[in-house]
Amino acid sequence: HAGRVLGRGGCSGGGSRPIVSQGGRTSGPAGMNAQEHGGGIPNNVVEAVLKICRDQPEGIAQQALAGRLKDVPVGVQAQAINHLLRQHKLEVYQHSSRGLIYKHLVQERAAKFKGLSSEELLVYQLIQSSQNMGIWTRDLKIRSNLQQPQVVKILKVLESRKLIKSIKAVANKNRKVYMVYELE
Repeated sequence: HAGRVLGRGGCSGGGSRPIVSQGGRTSGPAGMNAQEHGGGIPNNVVEAVLKICRDQPEGIAQQALAGRLKDVPVGVQAQAINHLLRQHKLEVYQHSSRGLIYKHLVQERAAKFKGLSSEELLVYQLIQSSQNMGIWTRDLKIRSNLQQPQVVKILKVLESRKLIKSIKAVANKNRKVYMVYELE
């Protein structure tokens, strides 16, 4: 199912036509006029991205999302997606065959993650992607590109919030693996 998982970075824009702001209103291609969201992002674009992702409970590939927003410049799409990622309303995954996948994050679940840093979210998503196999600290360090002490500190934070748990590995009794708290 999902391969490597990304943090909150999201996508980056490029090659898009600029949107011109006119006193709190935004004008863009195809006569797009809407109130601006924080940072100059049109509300209608943010809401459109959120609705598309809500309608796809298994997530939507970046190419499919861009296809559904073809009247919106790529840069504005990127700003809207990144805004939703920062607001913990979307998750982003790297799928082995479909590329980047955006998935709506249910608000009850998002409340658990409130206040976590991007590094803490990244480590959680790496643990989540390991599913019921669990993941070793060493693998977390390699996949996240974080230093060992930082990974250990993040694991303690996630364990204290009951987002993850550590268990003795079946294959190697001397090592602990980490998995999502809800898994058996």
